[in-house]
Amino acid sequence: MIPRDGVRQRLIVARSKARLRLTLGRDGFAEGRPIALKRDLSEIAMTLESRGAGDYATELTVEGLPPGTYTFAIEGGESQPAEVAPDAETMVKLPVPAHRKAVKVTVTRIGGE
Repeated sequence: MIPRDGVRQRLIVARSKARLRLTLGRDGFAEGRPIALKRDLSEIAMTLESRGAGDYATELTVEGLPPGTYTFAIEGGESQPAEVAPDAETMVKLPVPAHRKAVKVTVTRIGGE
């Protein structure tokens, strides 16, 4: 799916039994680039458009993922684990290097139930 709203900082996906919400605090989803979701929401891949100057951390808030441990990773950077609780928001700060105008981000569930 490709976000087409003007700001591109929020994505809401409603399915029959789930409602996923992705919200960016500073940056936006890259214009014209798809956000890929696995059907079971075990993996999300997106490209973020850097809207900052210098090195900084952008905030990604997720809500509606199945509970479990996920890795949040920026291409070429370190990944960090985060525990996602049911019916709760999870916010992760991802480091964005100054020289990158667009960065690929993946959210991947570790293991399964």
